[in-house]
Amino acid sequence: MDYKPLGIDFGAIDGFQSDDGRLLIYVFNIATNSIEKFEYNSGLNVLKFKKTFVSDLMVNVNDIHAVGEDLIYFSIGQQFPSGGGLN
Repeated sequence: MDYKPLGIDFGAIDGFQSDDGRLLIYVFNIATNSIEKFEYNSGLNVLKFKKTFVSDLMVNVNDIHAVGEDLIYFSIGQQFPSGGGLN
């Protein structure tokens, strides 16, 4: 997997604890414009890859927020058409 997380802080990394106690980590991968899901096992200190989420809407993502298992909001930076912009 080509993996380039967007920052090593909570800007584009978010976690969610499920009702059954699992800690789920979601990370935006700038290399593939996707969100990667991991499950963290604190007893073994292991992070296990679970799933990849992709969408054509994930362009220039600058933040993500998990509000439930596999329920993720993301924000994107402002984009202008070629030659466009604020005047």
